[in-house]
Amino acid sequence: MNILFLDWKCFLRDDTIETLEELGHKVFPFIEETYEDRVSSSFRKSFDLFCDDKKIDLAFSYNYFPSLAEGCKERNIPYISFLYDSPFVKLFSFTLMYETNRAYVFDSGLAEKLRLGGLKNVRYLCLPGNTKKTERLKDKPHDKKFTKSDISFIGALYNEKHNFYERLHAEKDPYLEGYLSGIMDAQSKVYGMNFLEDALNEGIIKRLQDLLPVHEFKDSIASLPYIYANYFLARKLTSMERIKFLSALGKAFGKSHDLKLYTLSPSAQIPGFSVKGVAGYDTDMLHVFRESKININISLRSITNGIPLRCMDILASGGFLLTNYQNDLEREYVAGEDYVWFENEEDLVRKADHYLSHEDERKRIAESGFKKTAELHSMKKTFEKIMSEFS
Repeated sequence: MNILFLDWKCFLRDDTIETLEELGHKVFPFIEETYEDRVSSSFRKSFDLFCDDKKIDLAFSYNYFPSLAEGCKERNIPYISFLYDSPFVKLFSFTLMYETNRAYVFDSGLAEKLRLGGLKNVRYLCLPGNTKKTERLKDKPHDKKFTKSDISFIGALYNEKHNFYERLHAEKDPYLEGYLSGIMDAQSKVYGMNFLEDALNEGIIKRLQDLLPVHEFKDSIASLPYIYANYFLARKLTSMERIKFLSALGKAFGKSHDLKLYTLSPSAQIPGFSVKGVAGYDTDMLHVFRESKININISLRSITNGIPLRCMDILASGGFLLTNYQNDLEREYVAGEDYVWFENEEDLVRKADHYLSHEDERKRIAESGFKKTAELHSMKKTFEKIMSEFS
């Protein structure tokens, strides 16, 4: 098949193109500057010319883009989208209903929610782990002083002053602040179910709109409660949890072990951690995962059940994964055999201490996670599943 690959700055680009070509397809990268617009005449014109020139049979993108869905519908071309971001508000476009769409969602909870809403063209699918890339890059020269550690965390702290919740907080509504703090505190005690959206009643939404209004899209089913819950509250709760959990590790091990935080923010500080710059996705990140004794994952709270791409990257790199609980990890892997999960600060510190001092057990779990990823969730296995529907 001739496949159009929407060539935005997505993760997994080169590996996906290589995999599709290995499966016998021709892949043609395509991009147009208005690809993110919900409706774009310039995108449509470029898309039509490209499809005619390359004789495109199918389109693919990571995440979902309504303009591409519109073009595929008009030309009766199947459009495969594979979500790795959550939240991703464009997914809630009415265009998702088109019969030409096939959307793969890495969070089983979100997939079920959409299917219960009548979208039978949505599927749950675990994100791939690129174990082949690990084998290719593991012996490449790199700066081990930068990548090696006892405990590492790669990710944002989401504590910048310009974040949505901080802008809301600055407006000062004591009742609203207390209510939102209360539901975030309750949510922090529960994994596998996200009730933030349901807790935002009409009165709370009105207060939020009065202080920091947002607008619903006319072509979208994404409600105001969904937007506030996922872009304001879930992000803030994630920030609070990441700082809390990492601070507990820093307090327990900062003086005796090498702890590294890799993040975009130049002002990020966690006592006990050495703050580094960005570990590039296609360069240093794999080495960080392989050479950290323990890799910490603290999932975005907008991901209800799914295995974040970060976890799949750790497992595919042969790294040891210590993460918060996620339902889909239990679905795809075995806790204590392929990875380890923690339930609170005390449990996190206790398990980190155990696996720092039990090297053989730690390495055995990391190796098992790598092998299972290669066997069940490799790039090739994943795209064989996807493309089997169109052969």
